[in-house]
Amino acid sequence: MPALAAVLLLGAACGSVAKPTGWAAPALQGDTLYVTLQHGKLDAYRLSEGQQRLWEFPEKDAKLPLTVKDGQNLSAPRSEKISFEGLYGDPVVTADGIYATAYSGHVIALEKDGRARWVAELPGREIGGALVMDDTVYAGATNGELFALAKDSGTVRWRRAAGKEIWSRPVQSDNLILVSTMSGSIVAYDRDGNERWNTKLTDSAIASTPTLVGDRLFVGAFDKYLYALNARTGERLWSTPEAADNWFWTEILAQGDTLFAGSLGGTVYAIDAGAGATRWSVKVGDMIRSRPAILNDVLVVGSKDGRLHGLRPADGSRVWEETKSPMADDPSAPRGDLYADLLPVRDRNGMYVTTERGRKDGRLYFLDLNERRVSELTLR
Repeated sequence: MPALAAVLLLGAACGSVAKPTGWAAPALQGDTLYVTLQHGKLDAYRLSEGQQRLWEFPEKDAKLPLTVKDGQNLSAPRSEKISFEGLYGDPVVTADGIYATAYSGHVIALEKDGRARWVAELPGREIGGALVMDDTVYAGATNGELFALAKDSGTVRWRRAAGKEIWSRPVQSDNLILVSTMSGSIVAYDRDGNERWNTKLTDSAIASTPTLVGDRLFVGAFDKYLYALNARTGERLWSTPEAADNWFWTEILAQGDTLFAGSLGGTVYAIDAGAGATRWSVKVGDMIRSRPAILNDVLVVGSKDGRLHGLRPADGSRVWEETKSPMADDPSAPRGDLYADLLPVRDRNGMYVTTERGRKDGRLYFLDLNERRVSELTLR
């Protein structure tokens, strides 16, 4: 069953289904929460005002300023009504705007009031999120190209063929832009689009966004192994000595000298960041597609069935037992499929969690670690 589920999940992300689901995690800046609970839409809520909605994007029948069509710059912005289908990449919130990617192949720049600054249509699909770096927005597409877009206008500055397909979010290492590919490679470009290194790690696909810690890069692959590279040179440092129980698709969480990653087999692995040896592994249940989070020495892992698992980072022992957990038994516990990354909020000692069920609207929850209870938030 885990293998079949993984194949179905892979097929969904590939676009073999006509109705994709949006997997974007919420983003928080100050008192404003940005969240995707309707497919193809991003909403902003003011938390101090009883989760009052500030704006919805796009508004019904809105025409948006398209600046790039199929990866080519338009001579002037074109006003079009666009269906974004689903938002996969987590929104990036900066001081001057919000940047999002859509399954329809669009990269979107919004003002803080929810107005569209520009929309760029790239070839293929957008599954990973965007990287915003100074005056440029970087995004990979399923046609295998990495695009550099002008932050103010959305026009294409350069585009480079990186591999078979790109499903991940680019990451920054000093002046390099690093991207993983479904060809099993990690490729590094400088800001002008010059390739600095290209390292083939595996013959299997890499859908995960790499995790950068100092000058080391960590990533998991569909061959069931984790890898470490030198981010400056692309030199391969190590791979885990034994295969996991299924594919790695989650972004790795790094804490100190330990890496935490969940597999599509439903197992959490704690890996020594220096050598790649497994420190412990715990099977929690359903497949893990969401990046875990650590808050106040609790490793919280969300599995696809909507359950939240609390583990001790040191040894993987349970902070709460699944059979007795409020997260499992409370009627207000998450309902639906959990794909989106967890959003920890340190000053509230808790985490925002979003789930979805098929094409129905998603739900937003808050996990309170003080009370070990999940509450569904009513948004207005």
